[in-house]
Amino acid sequence: MTSHQGLPMTHRALVLTSTSQPPEVKTILTPQPGCGSAIVRGEAANIISYSKDMYNGTRNYPFPMPLVIGTSGLGRVAAIGPDAVLLKPGQLVFIDCFVRGRDDPNAAFLLSIHESHTKRSKKLMRGQWKDASYAEYAKIPL
Repeated sequence: MTSHQGLPMTHRALVLTSTSQPPEVKTILTPQPGCGSAIVRGEAANIISYSKDMYNGTRNYPFPMPLVIGTSGLGRVAAIGPDAVLLKPGQLVFIDCFVRGRDDPNAAFLLSIHESHTKRSKKLMRGQWKDASYAEYAKIPL
């Protein structure tokens, strides 16, 4: 069964629900594209050497849970939002873990790593940009 733009209804992702438990592969709803976003089918993702310390709470990085963990990576555009003017399905893209607010470049955070310390950054990460690249499909800001 498929949803918007031929995306599957569900996909597999590495989900962290607690820093006291390791992440688990779970089947979750596939994200849908909206304004300011694209859905990327992951092909490769890097692993930071201290990832275990980030996600087990040792580094005490603030991030909302549950979340799909991950960092930067490469993938192919699977679906685009209505305001995308350059991206095309199938295009190879870089997934950058550094995210800035479209209307406030000072509202910045590291996707699924650190929500930063400002109200605006936290609003972005706790909202639609919480999940990252360790998944079959990821919703990525344009």
